[in-house]
Amino acid sequence: MKKCIRCNRKKPTKEFYKHKEMADGSLNKCKTCCRKCAFLRYQIKKEYIAAYERKRFKCPERKNKVAEYQRRKREKHGQNVSQE
Repeated sequence: MKKCIRCNRKKPTKEFYKHKEMADGSLNKCKTCCRKCAFLRYQIKKEYIAAYERKRFKCPERKNKVAEYQRRKREKHGQNVSQE
């Protein structure tokens, strides 16, 4: 059992994400609280994150990875797979 620093509830260790740098090997926030924090962060910084993703997608390395993913997907599922 471990206590979450956000909700202050004691939960089983499996309810916490693994984190090798922590003393006990798991994060101090439970998975539920981590998801809530991530969702709130996205809502607050939506424009910043969208701009970051647009910039990131223009990187040649990223374009190559997307093209490789789509190529593997077409090989696995056939040529008629639409782009997502």
